Amino acid sequence: MVKRGEWLTRNGLTAKEKIVLHLRETPQPRDLLDVHAGLTQEGIGSSTGIRVNHVSRAVSQLKNENLVTEAMGRVRGQLRKRKVYGYTEDGYSLAERVRNEVLKKKVKIRKDDDSITEVSLHNIGKHVGVRHTLTEVISKMDDSGIVDMKDLEMRPSERKERFLSFAEGLVLTEPFYGRKKEMEEIDDWAKASESKILAIRGAEGMGKSSLAARFYAASKNRTNLFWYSFRQWDTPETLLGALSSFLGQLGKPGLGDYLAGGARDLRSALGALATRLKDTPAMLFFDDIAEMSPELATVFYHVLEVVERSSDARTVVVSDNGDIPKERELLARGALYEIVLDGLDKGSCRKLLTRKVEKKQFERIFRLTEGHPLSFKLISTKGLEGLEKKKDYTPEELAVIRYMKLFEEP
Repeated sequence: MVKRGEWLTRNGLTAKEKIVLHLRETPQPRDLLDVHAGLTQEGIGSSTGIRVNHVSRAVSQLKNENLVTEAMGRVRGQLRKRKVYGYTEDGYSLAERVRNEVLKKKVKIRKDDDSITEVSLHNIGKHVGVRHTLTEVISKMDDSGIVDMKDLEMRPSERKERFLSFAEGLVLTEPFYGRKKEMEEIDDWAKASESKILAIRGAEGMGKSSLAARFYAASKNRTNLFWYSFRQWDTPETLLGALSSFLGQLGKPGLGDYLAGGARDLRSALGALATRLKDTPAMLFFDDIAEMSPELATVFYHVLEVVERSSDARTVVVSDNGDIPKERELLARGALYEIVLDGLDKGSCRKLLTRKVEKKQFERIFRLTEGHPLSFKLISTKGLEGLEKKKDYTPEELAVIRYMKLFEEP
């Protein structure tokens, strides 16, 4: 049941409680020929902030507990019938108990001047001037349990004009210096290049991911953004599932239907992706693509083809040389644009240092590393002992490590 306490938090409700509450707050259809999109798995996920694959498991459990119903219905604006969900009598009773408990809670609202005020959920409409469902309020909370007034004040028509930022595996905490020229080149590519795919290349530790992440952050008011960092255990389903969640939040659900319940119709899923991305303004970022399995690499290539054929989508790939699937084909037909990163300038390397290094030492290290960012980050850390025994470093990097150890504080 809802966690005890005066304050409502983002994790104060279980996934099943969020789902039955959402179903309670979504208009139920008179028949299965005109069903609200919010009653599909993707609609549930979009409104509650729960991943579609987690929604699938949760509704399955709720069905077994006789709390929700499942049927095939025709969703408004879509030709194909889809699985849609409603609540049973017991499910409605549970939703009402959850709703009544939530209405007793308070939330913290961040005002336009960044001050924080306490608001009762029962009276939240009086403070923001726009009616919101409880599910909407909970989904807008950040990890600290605060809701931004700007999000609540926007009416649905205004929210559609805002761009979506979706990220899995994005890290923006590292300091970023320099790369002005490269940022300008990426910006020019995004605005005018006929090549829809950008590859950011460079040696390991050169800052490829940091540059891509910085451009992602700089593009938040320009277009819809999607970031995905590959992991060794990823499958076609995890990649397409993330894209499904992204498109679902843009009001273009349906991709997940081809992946849910063991269907695994990848061909149809890619076709659905092409249809939904065709006229969608979006910038897709993919990092750590070297982690892909051969099967996933094949699906990823088809995703790149979808972007290439779309009218208003582009993609940025953080890549080592030669690890983009069918790279030569993409280059041959002008679909791929490349940026190769060299070392940072001296000024930027100095800013990366958090330890004092004499000018002569700095100059020698800069010559040895040619401005390699990771080397200067290593200088700023302690505990270099033992690094030179590892096999992951080139002879040049080992020379830098041995040189740095001479100046490490005892």
